[in-house]
Amino acid sequence: MARSVYQLAGQKMSGNIGYRTTGEHSKPFPYNRSLALYHRIIEEEKDINGVSRKVVKRVGYSPNENTIYIDQFVDPQSKLEKIRFRDGYCLADDEREPQKKLLLDLLDINGSKKGRDTKVTAKYIRVDRNEKAETILRQEESIIKELSIFWELPHEKIRAIANSIGLSTHGVEPAIWKYHLLEWAKINLTKFKEAYQDPELDYIDTISRAEELGLLKFDLQTWKFNEVPIMKVSINKNSYKELTAYMMNQPQWANTISNEVAVKEGRSLRTIGEDKTSFDFTDMNGEDLLRLSIEHGVMVYRTGHGYKIVNTDYQVGGISKKSAVAAIESEDVVRQQIIAQLNMI
Repeated sequence: MARSVYQLAGQKMSGNIGYRTTGEHSKPFPYNRSLALYHRIIEEEKDINGVSRKVVKRVGYSPNENTIYIDQFVDPQSKLEKIRFRDGYCLADDEREPQKKLLLDLLDINGSKKGRDTKVTAKYIRVDRNEKAETILRQEESIIKELSIFWELPHEKIRAIANSIGLSTHGVEPAIWKYHLLEWAKINLTKFKEAYQDPELDYIDTISRAEELGLLKFDLQTWKFNEVPIMKVSINKNSYKELTAYMMNQPQWANTISNEVAVKEGRSLRTIGEDKTSFDFTDMNGEDLLRLSIEHGVMVYRTGHGYKIVNTDYQVGGISKKSAVAAIESEDVVRQQIIAQLNMI
């Protein structure tokens, strides 16, 4: 059974939109609307001499008639019916309601009618349900693919992204700020991609780590390191971005904070801002490369799947650490991919 679907245009519906409350949120409920009982259209006709002239005709919908032209109705008992949109939509059965479909397609208030009088305000449009569904599916698929990195990035890097866009994470349960970050990422995909590729993220990660360890403290608009004031931040400024800019201009502070974070965490990290050319990863063994890759977000471990190089399709070894180390040491392509990404940090 083929049906044509018409949707009310996105204009403001006078008097037909109300609000309903569900929990904490209030939102417009789907609107209903009826079209006029009859409409006037202009058509061209030829007189007996073959001369064209414009004629105004009245058209409407009656289920008992085989025409939409009111002056051609056959049954004197026929009554016009208003065409109704419920929850914003109107359906017309192509076989059982051909006149209804014809009328909806013909009127200039149909925003999708070709050659319509654009001076007339569009009140509805015809939609292809299949095409619309496919479009939505493509959009959702694109969003899901773009957001896949969200689940692959290590916790620390996700936290740094949240702080970089102004989401507070310090002292907040991770599930809460991660939820808000994900909601933000869904509607700001481009900004999310820019955020996790931002070279300043390394600094923000260090700041976030130092804050969690109690080395850095932001109080009364002032950043303090081991209770020593470093800088003041203007109100309405992103404190993490401001401290990042300061650290980039004051490398001694960047190195001091980074080194103390490394000591506290009991690991060896490259000093942020240091010249990359001074590091040679080619002679590192597989275990060290694996450790550095995890620490810097180059690789992630997924339970039941094993180790994967972020932003690639490379699966490194099996599901065990031992197999991953063996793969790094024996497979040149995998090793080169890891080193290439470490050199980009």
